[in-house]
Amino acid sequence: MVAEKSYFDSFESDEAFFNDELKYFEAKAEASKLQLSEYLATIFKKGEVTGTAYRLKPEQDYYIYAYGMASDGARLTEIFKKEFHTIPVERSDVELSIDYEIKGTTVTMTVTPSDPNQLYIFNALSASEVSGSDDLLNAAQSEIDQYIEYYEKLFGVPQDEAVKRFASSGVASYTFEDLPADTEYVGYAVAVNRLGSICADVVSKNFKTENEIPDDIITL
Repeated sequence: MVAEKSYFDSFESDEAFFNDELKYFEAKAEASKLQLSEYLATIFKKGEVTGTAYRLKPEQDYYIYAYGMASDGARLTEIFKKEFHTIPVERSDVELSIDYEIKGTTVTMTVTPSDPNQLYIFNALSASEVSGSDDLLNAAQSEIDQYIEYYEKLFGVPQDEAVKRFASSGVASYTFEDLPADTEYVGYAVAVNRLGSICADVVSKNFKTENEIPDDIITL
């Protein structure tokens, strides 16, 4: 298993960390309507194990750790852990261009990348929610995290495959419908790598919805 070093080290002892993890296992068992021993049987590993750790942050310190455990939740060994540090994300030099087609309260946003193979995500926020690029980056990161968790939990899709499903490439468009009239928004787009890590500065462009003219009014 893998944990952020700062989180693991926040506990006063390895025993305190284990007790917190045991509470998590108990909560998962209860949510699954299983006895603790039944739930643990679904996650226990035996022998040599090789796997990929997903959803790690770049340039962060982590522990990979393991311990022996009985089916009743008792810890049988010390916690064996080894520290490692993740590498920086390789930056992309892709240029993302944003354009809009505005028809009243319906807005079609189109993003055109300079590299058709580059993955990216795009969306829009009300301008009242944005005070700077950090707000856009935080919104993008939150969206990425939610998508990855959604595909992982509901479909068992690994992180790199999940990114292929929700990220865009080439020219992509999305139509926002029934937005509030006469309201300003900030559309944004940002490049991501195959694991969904943001790998470029966020690009943004504002737009404003129009006041719609009711269908039953004729203007001469």
